Amino acid sequence: MIVKNKIIGHRGASMFAPENSTSSLDVASSMGLEWIETDVQITLDNELVIFHDEKLDRTSNGEGFLALKKLSELKKLDIGNWFSKEFTGEKILTLVEFLDLIKKYEFCLQLEIKHMHGKEAEIVDEIVNQIQPYLDYFEGKLFVSGFSEKCLRLFSKKLPQIPLALALSFVPKNPDLLSSEVGVDILHFGDEFVDDASLKRLKNSKTEFAVATVNDKKRAEYLLSNGVQSILSGSGSSFGEIQYIKENYELENDSEIFTSGSGGIFRSGIPIGKTIADENIDFDTIKVKFHSDFSQLRLVKIVSFEEVKQND
Repeated sequence: MIVKNKIIGHRGASMFAPENSTSSLDVASSMGLEWIETDVQITLDNELVIFHDEKLDRTSNGEGFLALKKLSELKKLDIGNWFSKEFTGEKILTLVEFLDLIKKYEFCLQLEIKHMHGKEAEIVDEIVNQIQPYLDYFEGKLFVSGFSEKCLRLFSKKLPQIPLALALSFVPKNPDLLSSEVGVDILHFGDEFVDDASLKRLKNSKTEFAVATVNDKKRAEYLLSNGVQSILSGSGSSFGEIQYIKENYELENDSEIFTSGSGGIFRSGIPIGKTIADENIDFDTIKVKFHSDFSQLRLVKIVSFEEVKQND
């Protein structure tokens, strides 16, 4: 088994500090986490940085696509203030800076390659070059993941001793066949794609598999008891907040939250998440766990209200 510890900190301790930041690793270390997952991207001037989204807008004070920025531009941005004022001043880390912190805290690492069409060779070559000095430390402590089979195959040719994980948006009917064909050691799925039938298929396979992102203790325990080898927990983008709550209005934990329809964009009654208990939030704010991680959306279909009514 590659991941011996069951829990992997998703982008560090991203429920408690800005994702992929120095503070996120500080908190993860204080919590006793052993494994950390992070994301690596390539800049306009072919530098490697730690950042999840394609665009800068959600988790920094910058705008636009990261791949169209030079490292010198990215280093001027703040990636902490969006999360909380106490983290103001956090900076985007380069891969080397991040690896130094991983080694400092003695973490194990899941490194996800963010795929960029047309630059697969460049990003893989640069990752390999920058990881080389750390290979002795990372023996048995590193695996590389991604959605791009091309990137993973290129990486395997350079460093065949490093285990690989293929991220998927579905659970295959034959996990062992797929992992063998692609040449990976681990299959990685979003929790929203894992039901009891797929869990049974996975449990009966020889392939190691991981599930993300699971922040509910009961769900995590259920998955682990049914053959899941590792779980990614924590996400900087899977929570929202309900603000400006009516005075004396009581909203219970685990209440389902729906769209109201009053904004004129979404029709009413669409489930978006559930409220969760959080002792650290303000009295006037309630945290919501979204059913989906909206930062992972790649393709959406725009449906007119007229079309919806016709199909209802």
